[in-house]
Amino acid sequence: MKKLSYDILSLKEQLLLSKQEEASDNSRELEQLKRSLTKIIQNELTPRQREIIDLYYYHNLNTVEIAKLLHINKSSVSRTKRLAMKTIKRFLQYSFH
Repeated sequence: MKKLSYDILSLKEQLLLSKQEEASDNSRELEQLKRSLTKIIQNELTPRQREIIDLYYYHNLNTVEIAKLLHINKSSVSRTKRLAMKTIKRFLQYSFH
């Protein structure tokens, strides 16, 4: 039976620590993304865009359900959501580049 040297065990521990650090770095980035996204939604979208984004992504309603709820045309929901997402993407690009 082959014995492992201390160096190999040390290397394995270093790799595990490195992976844990990467995971914690990723969680920090995710938290920053969530904060940025919340600020963008609150400050950069119109009230109607905020309402549609909220209903679509946070309440899982589809465009037909949102249109009925808000008494507007389905195409208005789609257009408003598309413009809101375009705004969100534009501001996220500035935040992370």
